[in-house]
Amino acid sequence: MDWIHYLPIVFLIVIILAALLGRQRFPYRRQQWLFTKAEWRFYRSLKQATEPELLIFAKVRIADVLSVHGPKARSQGWWKAFTRISSKHVDFVLCRPSTGEILCAIELDDRSHTKRDRQQRDQFVNRAFAAAALPLLRIPTQRQYDTRELREFVRGALRPSNETREVAS
Repeated sequence: MDWIHYLPIVFLIVIILAALLGRQRFPYRRQQWLFTKAEWRFYRSLKQATEPELLIFAKVRIADVLSVHGPKARSQGWWKAFTRISSKHVDFVLCRPSTGEILCAIELDDRSHTKRDRQQRDQFVNRAFAAAALPLLRIPTQRQYDTRELREFVRGALRPSNETREVAS
């Protein structure tokens, strides 16, 4: 059997390929912070304003908060609607601690929300949340937040028949 003579060469090729594939580099680095400074400032105030009554989740994908209904599941229309929300996130989501029920979402609006493309995105998100009957709170970034005012704003938004609400800056 002559093929046995080629076995060391095949073995050597396999080792070289494994070594080359093992050296493949991934272009990822650890982020030091989950939040921007503005988001962290707001998170701390929101936590003071809502704990222990509510759970706070950050940077939640909209497709994990809203689902697509209407078009036949997995149809072209369903995928189109799903794709529009699958890569978008909201800054914070508030849930009931005892059940995990989603109560509302919060968008922290900084200067980037004055840009035309961002305004179009915001209008789409507002309409999507309104269609799902899930309150979406829009809060402008600030240097400091009044915890009492924030608590009242959130409580007011959680009352029935609220859609997108904006706090006065």
